[in-house]
Amino acid sequence: MPEHATLPLVGHPDRRAFWRAYLVYAVVMLPFFILLYGLTGDSGELTAVLLVHLGLLLVGALAGIRYARTTIWLDADGLHERGFLGRVSFLPTERIGSHVVLDLHRSLSSRPTPQLFVLDTENRIFCRMRGEYWSRGKINRFSAALPGECTRPTHPFTLDELQRNHADLLYWYERSPFRLA
Repeated sequence: MPEHATLPLVGHPDRRAFWRAYLVYAVVMLPFFILLYGLTGDSGELTAVLLVHLGLLLVGALAGIRYARTTIWLDADGLHERGFLGRVSFLPTERIGSHVVLDLHRSLSSRPTPQLFVLDTENRIFCRMRGEYWSRGKINRFSAALPGECTRPTHPFTLDELQRNHADLLYWYERSPFRLA
């Protein structure tokens, strides 16, 4: 463990990403439901539309709770991750191998986002902090505190480059040749 690391180090995803997604949801769904409420105003289907609307709001609220509970923490024992679905994974300190910090373009026209890949001693990916959800500062703090070698490529990667050269770092759906970029 690096000497300058203050442990435990705890990180939660950036709340702004959730609120941006929620705003997009509202902008897309609100006109749709206003139209449905207007079309079903005098018929008996208003209750069904209201139930569907409330159900979708409940799903959004549950997604927000899951997102807020997502956590990565590093302590003297090792690296812990509570994922979006609530599963807690643990990698003991002695099994933390290396980590890679790079900037990733989804496409050449997009801004690069930082990515942190944590690998175990057998070079299998344990967890990934994606810049879409984690701030650059949090990614850098975890990178500085993690034991093992840190690799920082000097140039940003496109998703295609990463898929060709380092597919083992990507999620299964990002490795698929049929993926939509």
